[in-house]
Amino acid sequence: MDGKKKSIDVPIEALMLASDYEVDSAERPRSPYPFDSQSDASAAAAAAADAAADSHAAASGHRRQGSDYDNAPPPPYESVDPLALATEHGLELNAAILVEEPRNHQPQQGFLRWCGSFRNEAIAGVDCEMTPFDSVSASAVRRACPDAPTDSSISFVQLNRVRLDPRFRETRSPAPDLTPSQRFGHKTCEIVDGDCKPVAHEHWGKLVGPSRGIQGHHNSCYLDATLFAMFTTVSVFDGVLNRKRNKKKDIPEYEEIQKCLKLNIVNCLREHQFVRADHVIKLREQLDKLGKVPGMLGEEKDPEEFINLLLDHALKHDPYIKLSSNQACHVLQLFVDSSQYDLKLPDTETLLHLTLLQAGLKLTQTPSCLVLQTPRSGKDYKLFDRVVPSTELDISNLLTEHPRQCCVCGKLAELECHDCFLQFQEASKDYTFCKKCFDNNKDHKNPKAQHKTVGIKYPKQVTKKYGKDKPVECPVKMKLFAVVCIHTSHYVCFLRLCQPDNRPAKWLFFDSMADRS
Repeated sequence: MDGKKKSIDVPIEALMLASDYEVDSAERPRSPYPFDSQSDASAAAAAAADAAADSHAAASGHRRQGSDYDNAPPPPYESVDPLALATEHGLELNAAILVEEPRNHQPQQGFLRWCGSFRNEAIAGVDCEMTPFDSVSASAVRRACPDAPTDSSISFVQLNRVRLDPRFRETRSPAPDLTPSQRFGHKTCEIVDGDCKPVAHEHWGKLVGPSRGIQGHHNSCYLDATLFAMFTTVSVFDGVLNRKRNKKKDIPEYEEIQKCLKLNIVNCLREHQFVRADHVIKLREQLDKLGKVPGMLGEEKDPEEFINLLLDHALKHDPYIKLSSNQACHVLQLFVDSSQYDLKLPDTETLLHLTLLQAGLKLTQTPSCLVLQTPRSGKDYKLFDRVVPSTELDISNLLTEHPRQCCVCGKLAELECHDCFLQFQEASKDYTFCKKCFDNNKDHKNPKAQHKTVGIKYPKQVTKKYGKDKPVECPVKMKLFAVVCIHTSHYVCFLRLCQPDNRPAKWLFFDSMADRS
């Protein structure tokens, strides 16, 4: 932030790709002052004036009032009930809140974690994406208030700057005699039987506008965004909706959960383009009863927690991702030791290759769907400033028995050089060679380079088909179809709408809490 331009970037939480946006994760720079409306010059001048005043006061034997306040010992601590103090101010602990910022800055979104009293003033401990401007010294609060949270992600502000986030005000338990229409609106959402196909491209317009998608309720954004990405316009996950129960391996609640997911949510989404919140609550209640992940009814969760609970435990679906280590999973977490590489602006294709190369792993088969969790970023630790989602992913070199192409001559590759991939990160295919091209490469002739290679093994039918002279042209590519993002503890979804005739894809933004004012 330089006083002229601002950018608010959205961290990526998960990418979903299927066989067949630039979203950044940068954090807003923080101002070193409790205000940011001054220019650098005026801020420096103000600091210099304060220093001069302190020097003058010391020379004359007087102290400034501000210095007395800062250095004075805190009054004796009187314990305050955080819950009672929050209730007194119309707030709730752990509720979604907004922190008012000075001047023309947008309020910060976050969660209220603690309330207390500091120097006879009510203060709040808030968990926000970035430290609010003009926050109270955290070290001073923790010294004066023994019960204050010690988590480094907590910032302290005056309690009168905090108010409930209007998008989440409906999370309080309604009166038991209210009907679903009275609780969630009068838009009808009748259950649809049978099988419903994904929304076709000629009907995409029906997905745009108010009362579309999945209606959010009580911290359900992680679930809403994930289900919207999985089922609205693609059928790759439909296998979980139709498999019959196996009495030997499935849980007793299998059919109940599967029926609720299919009839109450997926079919309504595809047929009505709208799912009312009470339909989602029913699924959350069923998942909560399993006891595998506590707090499914109202607590914040992550998409990978929900996917693993639904697909792995509740519906026991065969994992989409199978690795050469005999491990399998529904979500593949991308994790890279960035200390070894200068990755300034990595994309998901580069991170996927590095993740598997570092672990010495391959994919044993082409996944019908590839759900990737990118490295996370936060205000205290950030692996990368930005991660660019690859709209197309070439996984040819990541498959164990797939014929691979020499990056120089195009014939069947025999060697894999990880050092070459690290050197030419922009082209993720440039690390497989036939033996002749590898020996002729100038980098490999340099004795100082010391590139290490790994031999590539193929089934007999592959070597027989291609031999050593036949070109290899059979890339395996996957296309990005959804991005689930998180910003200040709130999940949203960007859905890629592939158009016919190879026209450029369109993107649909979905926020399950967008109807809140």
